[in-house]
Amino acid sequence: MAVPQDAVASVLEMAIGRIASSAPVLCVAALQMLPPREELLEAGAGQLRWACFDLECTGLDLHAEMLQLAACAGPAPPASSFSCYVLPPTRRVGAGAEALTGLRVEGRGCARALLDTRSGERLDALPERAALLRFVAWLRQLRGAGAGLVLVSHGAVLLDVPVLLLALRRTGLAEHFAQVVVGFCDSNAVFRSDKSIQKYSLQHLYGRFVGWRDESHRAEQDAADLFTVLLKYFNTTELSLGEAALARCTYTTDCMLRHVAWLEWAQPHRAPLRRLLARCPQSSARLRKGLLRNLLAAGLTREALAELRGDPQALRARVQQQVADMKQRRESYLTDTADVSAEQVAAVVSALLLLPQ
Repeated sequence: MAVPQDAVASVLEMAIGRIASSAPVLCVAALQMLPPREELLEAGAGQLRWACFDLECTGLDLHAEMLQLAACAGPAPPASSFSCYVLPPTRRVGAGAEALTGLRVEGRGCARALLDTRSGERLDALPERAALLRFVAWLRQLRGAGAGLVLVSHGAVLLDVPVLLLALRRTGLAEHFAQVVVGFCDSNAVFRSDKSIQKYSLQHLYGRFVGWRDESHRAEQDAADLFTVLLKYFNTTELSLGEAALARCTYTTDCMLRHVAWLEWAQPHRAPLRRLLARCPQSSARLRKGLLRNLLAAGLTREALAELRGDPQALRARVQQQVADMKQRRESYLTDTADVSAEQVAAVVSALLLLPQ
């Protein structure tokens, strides 16, 4: 007989309390100036269960907070799915996110509530930690006697994984989550590696491989539909690392923890670099984004660039060498830096640094 998720969550809560003072705490790696090297989950990791997950959030930035958390481990059976609305601890819903999801936070303090603007009803939303406790309990049940779980999300490394891992760290549940979830797969990377596919939104992919669907922008539908798309795409009844396209895009949980730590370090350095790159108006927005990603991945913050001294040729050579070293050692889908060369970065940045301040 299946144990209710709330009961498992309660046991987990008590266990956390008992071991909190003695167990080593798994935390995000110390902040560093360089992104982690890509670390893929190895096929020999044992019998793995796979589940697709999705979040609805207050916005699209790194420190957005969850409004809904949902996951699906297969079609049909209720036991294979999870969904929970979440009352964000500090943030209200951005205008763009509200228009997309139909979710809004109303009230203040103890009177705060999550409202479905489409139906006008108040939703039964849990506090962030309670929602995550239930999620970890569901993941434990899903794993069973297996070696671990792989969570799949569409565009995982851009939003879903950072927001989820930061929430787990904030609530003290990162260690317990990492004992169950051994890897993350980004399905966006899977489909981008297929040159026959030109559009990568979940809506387009579902239409191509399954059929038409309503687009509700609710996490439970998107998680279930992503699982269906992947099964159809791979023509299988079970996802596994035996599919080369999945294996190439599945990262260890430790790798993603270190990636999120690097994103946190990079966050405050983005605005000063954007201001510097904005002084090159003849460049396209796409090029400036590529330059920004390369500079951050190479550890070249605005402060670091200001410390570079020397004649124009020497300055350009130093920037090019540092970016080239990053590309040789750390460039991957996680850094998203391949579209701009080290030579391009050095040429633009050295010219900007020589302009009058």
